[in-house]
Amino acid sequence: MSLERLSSGLRINRASDDAASLAISETLRGQVRGDAQAIKNVQDGINLIRTADGGLNEIHAILQRCRELAVQAGNDTYAAADRADIQAEFNQLLAEIDKTALNTTWNGIKVLGGSTFTAADYAAVTNALQNSLLGDAYAVVQNTWGIPVVGPNTRPIDIYLDEVSAGGTLAYVSGFGSFSPSLELHVDMYDFVPNAGLGSPPFLNDRILAHEFTHAVMFDSTAFSSFPTWFQEGTAEFTHGADERVQGDLAAMGGDTPANRAALLGRISAGGWGGQSADYSAAYTSMRYLDAQLRAAGQPNGLRTATATYIANNPAATMDGLVALAGYANQAAFIADLQGGNGLAWMNANMSAANLADADTGSVTGKDYGGPVKDFNGVVPNGTAGDPTPWIETFQPQAAAGPVIIQQGADQGQVDTIGLVNVTQASLGLNTLSLTNNTGAGAAIAALDAAISTISTYRAAFAVHENRLEHAAQNLMVGRENQAAAESRMRDADLPQTMSDMTRQQIMVQSSTAMLAQANSKSFMVMLLLQ
Repeated sequence: MSLERLSSGLRINRASDDAASLAISETLRGQVRGDAQAIKNVQDGINLIRTADGGLNEIHAILQRCRELAVQAGNDTYAAADRADIQAEFNQLLAEIDKTALNTTWNGIKVLGGSTFTAADYAAVTNALQNSLLGDAYAVVQNTWGIPVVGPNTRPIDIYLDEVSAGGTLAYVSGFGSFSPSLELHVDMYDFVPNAGLGSPPFLNDRILAHEFTHAVMFDSTAFSSFPTWFQEGTAEFTHGADERVQGDLAAMGGDTPANRAALLGRISAGGWGGQSADYSAAYTSMRYLDAQLRAAGQPNGLRTATATYIANNPAATMDGLVALAGYANQAAFIADLQGGNGLAWMNANMSAANLADADTGSVTGKDYGGPVKDFNGVVPNGTAGDPTPWIETFQPQAAAGPVIIQQGADQGQVDTIGLVNVTQASLGLNTLSLTNNTGAGAAIAALDAAISTISTYRAAFAVHENRLEHAAQNLMVGRENQAAAESRMRDADLPQTMSDMTRQQIMVQSSTAMLAQANSKSFMVMLLLQ
C-alpha cells in the first residue's frame, strides 16, 4: 500500500482506502473546480463592464461636443446658413450615439443599446415582412428581371431586426458571394414601426425592400458582384423607379438646371462610389440611359433583356461585356458618352421636370416603358398571401439584452446581476433637438446637461460594480487556495510519513528474512554434524 501511495502521490486511491474522506474530498474538489470557473466568470463580467464603460466614454465625448455646438448655435451672430451647418454636424454626432449604443457589444451582447420597442412592435414588423413585404418585393424582382435563383431552399437568408435610428438606412442586404453561407437582410425598426404595414411616402418600405432584393436575387444567382457599384445601385433603383429622388436631389443642388443635371451625371465613376443620395440618382439615370442605348441597339426590352440573356447564369459576365451589347468598346466609353453631352440631351428629353414630377416613379416596368402608371403605392403590388420567397428565412431580433447574470460562485444561487443601460439618443431625450435658433439651442443645452449627467451616473454605477467584482474575484482566489489545500491534505499522500512507513516495513521484512536465514543455518549445521 505504501508503494502504491508513493507511486500515485495519493493517500486515497480507491474508496476502500478511506470511504468517508473520499466523499468529503470529492465535495471539496467540486468546490475548487467550481471556484476556478467562477473566477473566470467574474473576470468576464469585469471585461463586459469595461467594454460598456469604453462605449460610454465615447458617448460622453460626443455629448460634450454636442453641448459645445449648442452653445455656439445660441449666439445670434450666426446666420441661418451657419446654424444649418452646425445642425448638420449636431445631427451626425447624435446619429453616432445610436451607432455606438448599437455596436458596443461583448460576445454578441449589446451592453448599451437597450430596446425602445416592445415585443408587439417586433411581432408587427415580423408579420408585415413575412406576410406581404418580403414576398411582394421578391415577386417584383423576379417579374422585372427574370433572374432565376440557384435553387429553392438552398441558401438561408437571416433577417435581422436592428435598432439604429429613424430616417437613416431603412434596410440593406449583405453576405453576398458564392462563398457566403447565407444572405443577411437588415431592417431598421425605427423606420418600420411607424408604418409596419406597407409604409407611406417617401419611405415606402416595400420599395426599399424591392431595391435590396434586387441585390439579393442578382448576387445569389449571377456575377453581379463583378459589376461596378453604380451599376448595382442603379439597377436596384430602376426596379422600382426613382424619379422623385432625382427631382429632390436636383432641388438640393440648387434647382433643376442644365448645369446641375450635368453635375449629377458627372458623379458616375468606373471605380469610386460616393454613397450619397445624388449618387443613387446619378446611377439610376445612367441605367435609364444605358437601357435606351440597348433598345436602340436591338435589345427589345433593353436592360431587362440584356440582364436575362447576358448576366443571368453567366459567371463570365462583365460591365464591359454588357455595354458592348449597346455598341460601346468598354465601360469607360459608355461613361464618356453619358457625360459628353449625349446623356444630358437624352435626360432632358426623357426625364424632364414634368416627367420627374408626375405620378409615375420611372420604374423599368412603368408608364415610361409601356406599362401602367406606377405611383408610390403601385410600384410593388400589395397583398401577397403567405411568403413565396425561395430562401430559408430566419428572423433574428436585435433588441438589447436584459440584465446579465454572473455566476460568481461554485454553488447554486451565488450570482450577481449586471444591469445594462439604454443610451440611444431617443432614450436620452435628444432625438428632437433643434439648433436653428437660440431658443432651441438653449433647450438643447439643458437636454445635453441632463444626458451628460445620466451617462455619468451610468459610468459610476458600472465602476462600483467593477470594484465589487474585483473584490469577489480576490475572495474566490483565496477560498480556492484554502479549499485546494484542505482537499490536498485529505486526499494526497503524506510522503515523509509514507516513506517512513515503507522503510519500517522494509526493515521488518529484512529482519524477518535474516532471522529465518539464521534459524535455517542452525538446522544445516546439525545435519553436518550427524553426517
